Amino acid sequence: EEAPKAVKTVKAEKKAVEKPKKKAAATVKKISPSNALTLNIASFTSLSEAQGLAGKLKKGGYNAYISSFTKDSIRWHRVRVGFFASRDEAARTGKTIQSKYHVEKPWIAKPDATELKTHL
Repeated sequence: EEAPKAVKTVKAEKKAVEKPKKKAAATVKKISPSNALTLNIASFTSLSEAQGLAGKLKKGGYNAYISSFTKDSIRWHRVRVGFFASRDEAARTGKTIQSKYHVEKPWIAKPDATELKTHL
């Protein structure tokens, strides 16, 4: 008499299906270009340093951009974060960035028309 053959039971594994994460509903604020404010986070003579900080800020969820200008024959690259509808909102964000990214105290500025057109 033959012994019964061992039967291997295989349970189907449930594959973890990753559902796409829903992005938080973006808060779209209507900012009037005539009232828009920006934060000047830092200024560098080195474009690569400015790009490095701007990249970190972008990864942190900020609308960071670089605005360049020349003063006394020296090319400067401002790292800015914008845009804000009120000074209070800009100041709160500036304090957060100062603490989180260890930068000097950011200051509130009025963006020029080119900045608004390019980054708003």
